[in-house]
Amino acid sequence: MRYSKQREEILNAVRGVTTHPTAVDVLNLVKPKIPNISLGTVYRNLGVLTNENQLLSLDINGILHYDGNVNDHQHFYCTQCNELYDLFFGISNYISSHKNEIEHKVNGAFLLLTGICNKCSNKE
Repeated sequence: MRYSKQREEILNAVRGVTTHPTAVDVLNLVKPKIPNISLGTVYRNLGVLTNENQLLSLDINGILHYDGNVNDHQHFYCTQCNELYDLFFGISNYISSHKNEIEHKVNGAFLLLTGICNKCSNKE
């Protein structure tokens, strides 16, 4: 992958937040540093960075969200406020304890829990 200043700014923007931004959010994050950047450029570079495993992409109800943390972790999606939260617990124990039920070689796992976050629960 060739170096690109725009790609570097996009990567830094996504890695610099924990909010799992959409492409439009990323555009708004990088606009102050690169005023003439287009949404198409942001989409293209997010795709490259995802394909190069430098970012994760999460499809939530047809909208892609990006995660700068590519280390093993899971996610919680609040169906009320639409926020995504990182969860850090090992899923490998679950996979190991169910290896007799899984007939395939598992290289990784993606778990998305859904429900209502504490913030929204406390508002009720």
